[in-house]
Amino acid sequence: DLTPLHQLSDAIATKSVHLFKPMDSYRMAGGQGRPSKTEGMNHPGGVMVNTYFKEVPADSVEVKLTFLEMDGDEIRTFSTKAKERAEKLEIKKGGNLFVWNMRYPEAEKFDGMILWWSSLNGPQAMPGKYKVRLTVGKEAQEAEFEILKDPRSPSTMEDYQKQFDFLMSIRSKVSEAHLAIKEIRDIRQQMKNYSDRVKDDDSMKDLINMAKEIDKKMTAVEESLYQTKNRSGQDPLNFPIRLTNKLAHLNSLSAGEFPPTEQAYDVQKEMTDAINKELQTFQKIKSEDLPKFNQLVKSKSVDAIVLKKEGKES
Repeated sequence: DLTPLHQLSDAIATKSVHLFKPMDSYRMAGGQGRPSKTEGMNHPGGVMVNTYFKEVPADSVEVKLTFLEMDGDEIRTFSTKAKERAEKLEIKKGGNLFVWNMRYPEAEKFDGMILWWSSLNGPQAMPGKYKVRLTVGKEAQEAEFEILKDPRSPSTMEDYQKQFDFLMSIRSKVSEAHLAIKEIRDIRQQMKNYSDRVKDDDSMKDLINMAKEIDKKMTAVEESLYQTKNRSGQDPLNFPIRLTNKLAHLNSLSAGEFPPTEQAYDVQKEMTDAINKELQTFQKIKSEDLPKFNQLVKSKSVDAIVLKKEGKES
């Protein structure tokens, strides 16, 4: 990629930070392996963004690369202060190269999640024009670039749009379900905290029993959405895969340039309907069961601090 050399000028040479206009990139597979002493390097596969920093910004200054649709809608942001490794931006003095894989953000996930032959990846951006913004502190620069259609592909823009919409709907539904699982686990932990504090008090047995009943209902939802027995990558061979795994499997089958098949739409509808049924059950638990539990806690006047009874060991 020699385009940064083509763009050099006296004005750029005096700047402390500069964003070069990215070279237009083909929407196609690609990637680099290990460096070789006898062979050239492949294109890294994606949109190559070159930046220049005369000096590395102070640690207190956030540096961001944001990819946007032409109407200004944000696709992804990578930052020097990002907590997630996948969103981390590394900056060094001099020239920097960042390669965007053209993908939208992936679906929601949670700690310890194990799925079998499925993907949480967001869809690839469609062929068309986009923008990238470099922000250093309060200063920002923008440049336009184009993602080009693979000239070997017979797909039309309508085909690309169908594929994009299909994968976005899968990502959204999987994220919704995984967020529900995270919420279930948070609620369960909160109820456990209350139950553990009053478990030795006979007057609190109804509260403890209600917590167990709510947990039982939430567990049924959780185990329908996700295989909670998975502990290693091979466990799905022993335990059946669940709904979000099945839906996310469609994501892994939708690579390339072609729109979804009718069978893919059928499976998506079946899995989405089943997930929605579980999410509705969870919503009912939140709107009916949890308020009753909270009301019972209030009526019991559960102390914020529970002192140990004398003679009881910790």
